[in-house]
Amino acid sequence: MSFKSFSGRNHPNAFTLVELLIVVAIVLILIAVAAPSFMEANVRSNVSAARVRMEAMKQAMLDHLTDKGSLHPDFNDPSGFSRPLRLPCDNTPDSSFPTDGGLTFSDPSFRRTFYASDIHGPLTTPIKYIDPGQTIDPFSDGTVPFGYDSRYVSAQQNIPNGIVYGAYFSAGPDLNAGDWLRGCDTYLGRGIGCAYNPTNGTMSKGDFWGVVPGCEDEDCIEFASNEYHPLEWFPPYTTDLDGDGNVNELDLLILMQDWGKVSGP
Repeated sequence: MSFKSFSGRNHPNAFTLVELLIVVAIVLILIAVAAPSFMEANVRSNVSAARVRMEAMKQAMLDHLTDKGSLHPDFNDPSGFSRPLRLPCDNTPDSSFPTDGGLTFSDPSFRRTFYASDIHGPLTTPIKYIDPGQTIDPFSDGTVPFGYDSRYVSAQQNIPNGIVYGAYFSAGPDLNAGDWLRGCDTYLGRGIGCAYNPTNGTMSKGDFWGVVPGCEDEDCIEFASNEYHPLEWFPPYTTDLDGDGNVNELDLLILMQDWGKVSGP
């Protein structure tokens, strides 16, 4: 009996090394082409979710204002004023966090000051003006609420004692929380305060936000405009939005009330 060696046997159906390398190269090219599209689709989804949630946030704040006579306070407002409005919610912010929730904060203190857990508690407890899940920034990992800054003042001129305005913020696609502060400017060596504008690209820098005034008096609105006046608007603050022939604080109020007008459609 004779045996044939299999070492020299041809394998016509096998791939050569060159063919395998070509296949791998094609796969890598396809991944490189598809990945940006996938990331952009994910960003667009988060922008849409943020738009819906922030609109719900604004309505909840207005409902709270109607029922309680005040916007809900953050953790920086005087305790004598804010405690009754925050009961039975937490009256002190968290002092430590396991993670930053997938976001980067322009200042380490921002997390505790503006993005603390339960900062929106008065909107969900004891009256549920909004579902708690709607107060979460979709750009985070699901643990960071929309930022919030309420401005309390003592009674002065025609401004009543209480919260003049409440401003709320989403980190946006750059995942940097705090871009809303002090307009598009450089503050303490950091370039912060820019509004997200999708016309600059879906992944562009900047936060988007909304502001609800705590009273309807013109002096109250003017106070809010002086305190919260980003240096770069979209569209610019030269637009007669109410059609009265003048560009004034009322047009700024329209901008402040609608993050879409500030940050793009």
